[in-house]
Amino acid sequence: MLDRLRKGASTGPAKVLFILLILSFGIWGIGDVVRGVGGNPAAIKVGDVEVSPQAVQAAFRQEVDRMRRAVGPEMTVERARELGLLDATIAQLARQAVVEAAAKDLGIVISDGELNRELQQVPAFRNAQGQFDRVLFARVLQQNNLNEERFLLDLERDMVRDALLGSAAAGAVAPAPLVAPLVAYQGEEREAVAVFIAADAQPAPQAPSDEALQEVYQDSLPAFTAPEYRRLTALVMRPSQLAERVEISDDQIRAEYDAHIEDLRQPETRIVQQVVVDDQQTAETISQAAQAGRTLTAAASEAGASPMDLGAVSRDGLPAEAADAVFTLPEGGVSAPVQTPFGWHVFQVAEIRAATTPALEDVRDDLRRRLAEDRAIDALYDVTAAVEDALGGGATLEEAAEQAGLPLLTVAATDRRGQDPQGRPVSGLPEEEQFLRTAFDLESGRESLLQELGQGYFIVRVDEVTPPTPRPFDSVREQVQALWQGRALAAAAEEQANAVAEALRAGTAPAAAAEGVPGAQVVQTPRFTRAADAVPTPAGMLPDAIVGDLFVGAEPGTVAVAQGDDGWVVARLTAVHPLQQPTEAPFFAQARRQVQTAVADDLATQFLNAYAERFGIEVNREVINRSF
Repeated sequence: MLDRLRKGASTGPAKVLFILLILSFGIWGIGDVVRGVGGNPAAIKVGDVEVSPQAVQAAFRQEVDRMRRAVGPEMTVERARELGLLDATIAQLARQAVVEAAAKDLGIVISDGELNRELQQVPAFRNAQGQFDRVLFARVLQQNNLNEERFLLDLERDMVRDALLGSAAAGAVAPAPLVAPLVAYQGEEREAVAVFIAADAQPAPQAPSDEALQEVYQDSLPAFTAPEYRRLTALVMRPSQLAERVEISDDQIRAEYDAHIEDLRQPETRIVQQVVVDDQQTAETISQAAQAGRTLTAAASEAGASPMDLGAVSRDGLPAEAADAVFTLPEGGVSAPVQTPFGWHVFQVAEIRAATTPALEDVRDDLRRRLAEDRAIDALYDVTAAVEDALGGGATLEEAAEQAGLPLLTVAATDRRGQDPQGRPVSGLPEEEQFLRTAFDLESGRESLLQELGQGYFIVRVDEVTPPTPRPFDSVREQVQALWQGRALAAAAEEQANAVAEALRAGTAPAAAAEGVPGAQVVQTPRFTRAADAVPTPAGMLPDAIVGDLFVGAEPGTVAVAQGDDGWVVARLTAVHPLQQPTEAPFFAQARRQVQTAVADDLATQFLNAYAERFGIEVNREVINRSF
């Protein structure tokens, strides 16, 4: 959470997510960390640092919720435990406890001032002016289900960890002789000649029998299965629904106008043209020519440059050094050269547009709408409170909506993507992902608690669940036949590719080996490295599987076969180009930093391992299991 917030705050299969999670947590290995000790009321104990069973439970459930958002409601607590999430959570908390114990041993303490300065550096809590915004801070915490005390505690722990492990890894170095072989390995390039064989160019197969189609249908039943659909009733409450009820007086509009007159005033703008060049001398030549009467376009063209129109710009819309030059020029004036991080600029002001202040009547409607929306936000809290009171008193969702004077959203059928059984978007569904995620987390007949939705709130009830159902064979016969034909053509292309590969291995020239093969194209690839996921060629992308296979063989002549985007590809290695002078490669410095980071991580791991061995890690499985 903290790392995401610092950066200004994808999902895949659950198995991959858990592997990554466990790898990131398992600093000592789950088997070494988790062992029952019995008799200890703490769930985890490292030295005199204790982790309560409630803390383990809370951390585990937080991770379950995160995984459920990624992979869906099938990620139950029981399933998460089967996949090892509880073990991973225990390992992570044990690691944190080791960090705390080591920090206490070394006397590392974070002062209130240091904590406050770190808090103000979190990008997610800064407003548009780059300043720490306490209102924004509270809003972000609320959106992430955190309270201030818990967040500051986590932030302090992060700072302690960084101070502890930063000092442990401070001596990490990556000598050039260590990095050079890695760079040489990464930078080696190879070339190949490739034969692309298009599947759709193969002879059309004979029409399949019903038995063959039925076999494809059964083998690919998930592809022909309608997803789960749900019938929903929801009460969605947004400020825009209440804005029409809010009455705004003329006096309120006048007061709003007077209070925000500076915000409403349009600043002076200037229509500006500029030329940007790399050196001061060229900029001087352009500036002098334009000041002598040449147009900026002509002066720039003679110097081999091109002008660009900036359009209407205000002082705030330009870098400080450029703004000072532009906004001291008269209309039609040309600036002396101005240096910015982007180069040397010459500006010309084509037109000056004076600052203007709109009359009250010109902005009356906008001010009325803004005031109504602001009042509606306040009114929304009263409405949601009344709705919750009504529901708590036994009212149905329909009755609560009627009392609040708000319409209900009824959805006859929607899948997780917000589509109806015909594959069309369901009209009226909130755009926020949280709505459908909540609806599909509920059991049939259940009603959600009040949930936030952007600036509003919602309550959703699942009225009916239609489980995934295979579509009848007759209704998808055409799709089944298309799938069968696609497989048949791909199989034919694969057979041709294997024959071409055998010919290439026997020494036949690629053009001769591909002669007579339907849909075959022979191309020479550009140079590529082993890190290339796919290599573009005139006939298509060289699959990454072939790239990997061509780097297994050491000598030209290695042949690889793989399925491509539109058929099959055969490639024969034609040249190997070792990287000369690895230490002078453009990416040597980056590789060196990566190696240094890896060395630092290893040092930090060894440092924590030493403290873990010194203090011992006790995990009481019995007390953890009793907490669930």
